[in-house]
Amino acid sequence: RERAFEAAAERVALEQRRPRLRLDQPPDAVAGLDERGIALLVLAARARELTGVQVDVMGRAEIEAAGMGAFAAVARGAGEEPQLITIRYEPAGAGGPLLGIVGKAVTFDSGGYSIKAAAHMHEMKFDMCGAASVIGTMRTVAELKLKLNVIGVVAACENMPSGTATRPTLGSMVQNG
Repeated sequence: RERAFEAAAERVALEQRRPRLRLDQPPDAVAGLDERGIALLVLAARARELTGVQVDVMGRAEIEAAGMGAFAAVARGAGEEPQLITIRYEPAGAGGPLLGIVGKAVTFDSGGYSIKAAAHMHEMKFDMCGAASVIGTMRTVAELKLKLNVIGVVAACENMPSGTATRPTLGSMVQNG
């Protein structure tokens, strides 16, 4: 029993350390890049690699249809589609309440029309820390086969200025007005 506890503690420590190690790297390496150099797409792929969980990914049309206007607005200027990644772990025999964890992943955050200061632009890689924590936590929960019902949600997008970007006032775009 003691060895099982030690193994679980080692697993949790690894998942805590994994994102921290990546954050010591240049911004493009933090989330990882796909073959086109887009970090955003890697997050859903990493979630889909998890075993023992169900993963659903919503794109722009589904996000807008669900009334998530502020989220869709942030991503409107980027060439890549936003993704709402939902990871469910619901093992047979689990009891208790459904636990939820949420993390954001703005994989590149220029600030949109409110451009970030150049001196701090490299720090925008930290905007995906929440997503890394959620994916790592869901991996650990599934690997440890915990008897808990857990759902992890990651809102992933890029925030870029362009002709299609949302102007700075959100107004009625926010679901609760």
